Amino acid sequence: MTRESNEQLGFPFEALMRDGAGASGALTTEESADAEALTTEAIEERDDADALRAQASALMTAASGLPSARRKLDLMLDTPNLELVAPLLPAEQLFFIMQEVGLSDALELLHVCSPEQFRCFVDLDAWDGDTFVPAKAVAWLRAAGTDTREDRFSLKLDALDIEVTERLLQADLRIWDLEETEDPEPEGEAFRSPEGKYVIEYRCEGVELLGMKRLVESLYARDAFQAARLMEAVRWELPSELEESAYRWRNARLADLGFPDMEEALSYFAYVDPKAALPAMRPPRLLEPVFALSRDVLQNRFLERALAEVTAEKHETVEGQLVALLNAVLVVDKVAPGDVDAVEAALERARDTLSLGLEQAASGDIHAGARILETSSLKRIFQVGVSLALKLRFRLDRLARNRRLFLPGSSEALWDEPWASIFRAVRRRRPRFVDCRDLAEVPLDSPALPERAFRTPADLAAAEREIACMEQLTDLMDTLGFSVDSMSRVLREAGLESEAPFLRFSTLYLTAVAREAAGLGFAFEPFPLTSLSELMAEVFEKRPDGTPVLRPGFTELLEGRLRRRAVDFSPAHVASAARFSALILERLRDELAEPWALGTLGELRAFPMLTVAG
Repeated sequence: MTRESNEQLGFPFEALMRDGAGASGALTTEESADAEALTTEAIEERDDADALRAQASALMTAASGLPSARRKLDLMLDTPNLELVAPLLPAEQLFFIMQEVGLSDALELLHVCSPEQFRCFVDLDAWDGDTFVPAKAVAWLRAAGTDTREDRFSLKLDALDIEVTERLLQADLRIWDLEETEDPEPEGEAFRSPEGKYVIEYRCEGVELLGMKRLVESLYARDAFQAARLMEAVRWELPSELEESAYRWRNARLADLGFPDMEEALSYFAYVDPKAALPAMRPPRLLEPVFALSRDVLQNRFLERALAEVTAEKHETVEGQLVALLNAVLVVDKVAPGDVDAVEAALERARDTLSLGLEQAASGDIHAGARILETSSLKRIFQVGVSLALKLRFRLDRLARNRRLFLPGSSEALWDEPWASIFRAVRRRRPRFVDCRDLAEVPLDSPALPERAFRTPADLAAAEREIACMEQLTDLMDTLGFSVDSMSRVLREAGLESEAPFLRFSTLYLTAVAREAAGLGFAFEPFPLTSLSELMAEVFEKRPDGTPVLRPGFTELLEGRLRRRAVDFSPAHVASAARFSALILERLRDELAEPWALGTLGELRAFPMLTVAG
């Protein structure tokens, strides 16, 4: 290698070829000073880079303790050297902050982000599944275009895939070739390109129009010839091919951020034996912790309490695994990263499931939970949580399969609340929990009770108790002579098939008892409204103050039949029968007592029984 070539690369030739500088091979004073200056500069640059990385790390730590995106943003904007620090922060973290506070309030932060971070923002927000959404990409371009420094905006624009740029132009521009159409008549705002070859018509309005103008103006300002070539490509490229190519590039980058493909993501939800020993953790790929979504982390789950006990040297490994897990959940749930509320909800469910699996594996011991986090795969712990809930679903699936619970024409099972909501929630593709302790705050005629992910072994135990109650009530209805086939025939013969979606076990049992009280015999058949007055005389009586109450004889008739059947099974069946009876009697009091006392029963259009005129 020649001296000149080395010097062109910035290396003092004598520093590499010492035999070329005098008999002793020593550097001259001037050359020594140059070499020392280069060495000092390199050390200073390295020290500066280390200092910036340390500042970025400290900023992440401080932000993780703040409860809102607004306070995280304020902290960043007050950070010295933000333009140098911001590019060192994980792009997805900045994305979630800006999405939550709104782009208009985060422009200062967006301006100092790197081109690669900007491209990541578009990757995360401008896609709906595998479909590109130009309007969302233009919103980011419009926001970035508010930067007064053209160099920063140009670099961001250059970072976008050429397929994305072309697809944006295709979506919002109509390009008239003046050689083909000498006198075009654009309907919207348009301008003639600088080289005189095209008339470019904008097919958008409002802020989207401003964003597209900024994009086109920047393209032509930098290189009119290249811009003209791009416009010609935009005219002829197939949108589907551009989108497919852009989607591949985008997915590859998301994979680098830790977002797995669908097959790998689904493996997190595979069933495993919850009682099997946890395998040792393989060395995971480390991913940056996502502090932007830390609001949910502040909850006091078993997971958070165990994480607080994890040793400092293991904390980074655990957090990296947690990010991978949460990313997999977003992929499986097909949650758009730009939908912050949906992201928060999905990640809360994921943490709940992970906490459930961890608490089960640790038998509720916080210290054991911390050791499990340090030595076992979070993926496997999550699978344990998933599997514990799946076992409940399998149990209800067997019940529905072996004891038919749906009348023809109805998509709803015959359960009353809260069992109807529990049945729906647990049988979802990923089972959910309905907290029956909250029922006092929810009307029983509500179309559905609130659901959430299973979070603790106590949730599992509560759901198991309700499922056992459903099984026991099904046993009792069977022994009383109810069957879906016979009920379907009764409805068909009575011309009441349209009632099927509204019938519940309480409705059917009360109907049969009402028939018995009216002297018509216990049967799962419609109650004739012509016998309603006789029935009410058996059901209600008035206190001296005029308040209607249930007659003890009718209460004993309704409760006694169920109780006698339940005794033949088990004490648990007796308890379930008592709950069911109490529910039916409450319906009677709520729906019929006052109309009976006021003499307005004839005005009711709906009864808590299956009725027929005549």
